[in-house]
Amino acid sequence: MESYLKDQTCLSEIEITEILFLEPKITNFLFPAIKKNFEFLLELFQLNSKDPKTAELLKEYPILLSVSKEYYQKISHYFTVYLKEEGISQNDLDDLYREHPLVLSVHNQNLWEYLEILKNLKTEVITACEWNLENSRIKRDIDRKDFFKVKTLGEEKVSRDISNPIDVEISKFRIFDFIKLNPYALLTEPKRFNEIFSVFKERLGIDKQMTLHLMKRCPDIMYLNRKGLVNRKVDLLLGMMNENRFTVKGLIKAYPFILVKSFSSLIKKFSFLKNDCGYNLDNDLSIYPLLLVFNFEKEIKPKLTILNRIEKAHLGNEENNVYNKGKVISVKKAFSISKTDFCTSVNIPEEEYTSLEQNSAKTDGESLLPNFEERDILFYYSKWQKI
Repeated sequence: MESYLKDQTCLSEIEITEILFLEPKITNFLFPAIKKNFEFLLELFQLNSKDPKTAELLKEYPILLSVSKEYYQKISHYFTVYLKEEGISQNDLDDLYREHPLVLSVHNQNLWEYLEILKNLKTEVITACEWNLENSRIKRDIDRKDFFKVKTLGEEKVSRDISNPIDVEISKFRIFDFIKLNPYALLTEPKRFNEIFSVFKERLGIDKQMTLHLMKRCPDIMYLNRKGLVNRKVDLLLGMMNENRFTVKGLIKAYPFILVKSFSSLIKKFSFLKNDCGYNLDNDLSIYPLLLVFNFEKEIKPKLTILNRIEKAHLGNEENNVYNKGKVISVKKAFSISKTDFCTSVNIPEEEYTSLEQNSAKTDGESLLPNFEERDILFYYSKWQKI
């Protein structure tokens, strides 16, 4: 197998060894099967064996060597059966596979269950949305009648459209468009995906239409529930905000990407805000909840530490203190400007900020709960922010 890949591709021996190390189950296949799978792979992705793109594809997705044409046809059949009403063609599916190759490795049973969940979900939410829209139409008709009635009396009344925009959006829900938002969610356990709707409804009172809307705004929510993390994070948010369901619900609806932050990261932030800064989490965070989304080591800790020290310096009138000449600014402003602009605004040397940033990284670099590590990826979600 190694010699075949070396002869057929521009992969080096070391790269082939890495591929087999990353995907050891490939070694369980007989050579004729691997050869057949490789030839099918070239056909599907429209590549030449010696093309550098072929080597890059195998290095990034070595599991593709275990995908046969028969398996490709099997999962494509599932898609076409469930998406028949949406007019999805094989070309549409092939485009999906080429853009997101790991979809080809989805377990066929998981795919079937996932599509079944989405099919039932589609029926349920569209029915609910259509009822809501019809109900709002009737109310608009009543408004119009009232408008014409009072107009004869010389009074003014404007008829308003009370249709919920989310109902309008979700009433056009298409399974394939939803899958394309984050196809790799298909690789997770279907029951974990389904649990997200239950958690949002039971714990926060967020209905399925709104949950789908939030997933469209922040697609990574679809696969965040491994190890039941969504429920654990909702538990944490509720616990730290004195079980204020209204505040947590508003926070998630406004900034759904808060759920992408790591479990350990949220704990560190809550602990620092409450114990070091003396924040009333329920009140203060309801005013500026986006604070929780920023990186702890690089922004939250250094900026709030500087603001607290400036306030204390003004109260204590300590001599020869770098913070004596500092200026206090609002927390919202502090987190809406860059590091350099922040230091200029508070009149503190940027070296002081850098020092605090480095110390923070040293003391808080290790996760409190390494089993639940995720990255702080605020920058990735900038397009969904509502600041």
